[in-house]
Amino acid sequence: MELKFANLIPPLNEDEYSKLEQSILKEGCRDALIVWMKTETIWRCPECSETFDDQVIHCLHCSHHWMVGAKTCKNCYKSLHRMPRAVKTTNDAFNEIILIDGHNRYEICTRYEIKFKTQEIHFDNDQAAEIWILINQLSRRNLTDDQRAIITDELIEKQARINIAKKTSEAGKASGRVRSGKTNMLDAPSNMLKQKPIQTRKELSKRAKVSERKVRKARKLRKEKPVLAEKVRSGDLTLLEADREIKKEKKEADEKERTIATEKLSKTMPSGGIVVHGDFRQIGESVADNSCTLIFTDPPYDRESLPLFESLGEFANRVLVDGGSLITFCGQYVMDEVIQSLGRHLRYFWICACLHTGDTAAMREYGIKVKWKPMLWYVKGNFRYDREVWVDDLVKSQQEKDYHPWQQSVIEAKHFIETLTRSGDLVCDPFCGGGTTAFAAKELGRKFWTCDVDARHIQTAKERLA
Repeated sequence: MELKFANLIPPLNEDEYSKLEQSILKEGCRDALIVWMKTETIWRCPECSETFDDQVIHCLHCSHHWMVGAKTCKNCYKSLHRMPRAVKTTNDAFNEIILIDGHNRYEICTRYEIKFKTQEIHFDNDQAAEIWILINQLSRRNLTDDQRAIITDELIEKQARINIAKKTSEAGKASGRVRSGKTNMLDAPSNMLKQKPIQTRKELSKRAKVSERKVRKARKLRKEKPVLAEKVRSGDLTLLEADREIKKEKKEADEKERTIATEKLSKTMPSGGIVVHGDFRQIGESVADNSCTLIFTDPPYDRESLPLFESLGEFANRVLVDGGSLITFCGQYVMDEVIQSLGRHLRYFWICACLHTGDTAAMREYGIKVKWKPMLWYVKGNFRYDREVWVDDLVKSQQEKDYHPWQQSVIEAKHFIETLTRSGDLVCDPFCGGGTTAFAAKELGRKFWTCDVDARHIQTAKERLA
């Protein structure tokens, strides 16, 4: 007896198997095992004895074969009216007995030489048998919702394959010509269920008594980590535990990659960091791709300077590591344009606020006394690097203008550098000014790269960092 579908059956736990074994030893195998006496149905041409998966017409003029429905031979252009058709028959050389349901009972009965009865069931193909088995498994009361979700997704996938194959077959029939042998057509199972055919994920999920959301999680897990999906299917893991395993693996891989990058950076970059005179759009190429963990900067944001943000977005997208962050100060009155410019290169993440504690700026054009400044936060990729670290989005600042007329406090820079980076990481600032970002990075043991178009500011920053 063939056990080719045993992998579709979620195993019983030790207690369940023991109870089943004791029951069979005491009372025998009461329920019949479901078996499929698999035979191969073929269509044989009465003229040439060639075999086909579907009925065909034999053209007596040129001996070509065409699907039933074709009216004219596309080879010799003769009418196919009253031409001989293939006859349905069974391939005697092919015969299998396949166990469909009762694998645990079969194993116990075989081991103890206990007699058992069988009940025969017919399927059109292996795919129909697999679907029947999966639906039958969903009727088990001892399955968890997570196991049901995995099985339901398998069912959806197999049903979808049958539907696609059926459409492909119908398209092939429409073209007319066939060749002998297999046509790779999967007929939808005709006697699998008495219910109406299942069409949607929603309907399947409802019948399996599991949420669509959980089924979508199962689909994602089966696609990304099939090994973990099998553990959920067998009951060794839950979907939540599998998700935690994936996050743990990803974090470990990211940590390893980040450590390698940090070690490489320590060998290539001078102790501390680099302060260089020039425009980042020209000299920024000196920063290696995917090497920077955080860009913390304060560009000029008058309307004439807005094109700088487009270039800043391009620069950040190149040099940031996957999950790295760009945090930039921005004036409220140009924020919509800045958001659009940066959003073309990075993923918008959050708006943080720098709360002023010194003098209040007055925007006379708008009639507003400004008590806070936006800090736009963007990330490279789908999410920031370390999502387990909580970040306060409000920073209370202090007025500092010792090194630059538009200088920002070191408080904000330290807040984000300390939270979003670790020792040895690279922090960049393409608008050095008084060197606040570089100073904060150095204080916290990070590498830094910064530049400015004004040589006087570069000199000031170097003196500050000395």
